[in-house]
Amino acid sequence: MRFWPQFLCAASVFFHLPVASAEQSEAKPIEMAVQAEFPHGGFDMAYGLGSLWMMSGDRLVRIESYNGSVTISALGDPSGNAVPDIDRYRKPAIGHDAIWIPDVPAGFVRKIDPNTNREILRIPVAMTGASGSIGIGAGSVWVVAADDHSKTLMRFDADSGAEQARLVLPSQAGAAVFVDDAVFVPANRRGELYRIDPEKNAIVATFALPSGSHLITADGKALWVPLLSEGKLARLDRSTGVVDTIEVPGLKDVDGDIAVGGGSVWLINRRSLVVELDAETRQIKQRFLPKAGVHMGRRLAYGDGALWISGKSVFKVAVPNRE
Repeated sequence: MRFWPQFLCAASVFFHLPVASAEQSEAKPIEMAVQAEFPHGGFDMAYGLGSLWMMSGDRLVRIESYNGSVTISALGDPSGNAVPDIDRYRKPAIGHDAIWIPDVPAGFVRKIDPNTNREILRIPVAMTGASGSIGIGAGSVWVVAADDHSKTLMRFDADSGAEQARLVLPSQAGAAVFVDDAVFVPANRRGELYRIDPEKNAIVATFALPSGSHLITADGKALWVPLLSEGKLARLDRSTGVVDTIEVPGLKDVDGDIAVGGGSVWLINRRSLVVELDAETRQIKQRFLPKAGVHMGRRLAYGDGALWISGKSVFKVAVPNRE
């Protein structure tokens, strides 16, 4: 897929505010249907290669979706376990035939071979804060580094780990995602989203958002940026460059997560309230909460037609069958 013309900039982006119906916005959340619980605590997760991947202390947890088997692999220095997972790891990434684990206090990104579940490469890079993600694409690993107060995007060779480029960002950031032929980075506080061309190693477009974010994901048509502090979700159309801002009642919080899959966008906050939106219409489909007495976390992933929610355990949650 090709992107919009490169001359498109923040000044040419218009905001639209789709509003969910009163019935959708005020409907009482329904109880989550837990398919399976895996007693492994952790925080950020990624789904890919038929498995759910999550770090738990110095251990890599792999849950294979087809049979629920769990593989635990010890990685790194156990002394790092003094740092809780919420402060230790950025969201894992999957790409270039590997799983990538950004270990913040250790100061490197781990490359994991999915055939052996073992670390095969370490890329040294200083990172500030575990809120964020890394991008994998164009044969490279893209990481927002600590340099210049987290205003540096670094590019490393995905095979050798060698540094390939170092880009200056206009504002502090933490998240990155690679989609088709570009890297996208939202500013943490400033309402901006940057598009980086890997052929030029330069920012080629800046898109205005209502506020900053440390979260971003993508599907086949759009970039999605949760604006949790405002209870909103920004959508950047990848073919036109138009930004929509969607009000999400009940979502407002200081932290949470986002996933896409099954034709929906899934959002979660610290209450473990999950909001499902239709990826096409941007209307709220349903809201979910855990069963009373069941404590879940605020990170999620989508895979194998189900939601995965982390916390003291990993929960595989059924999604509604609307066929």
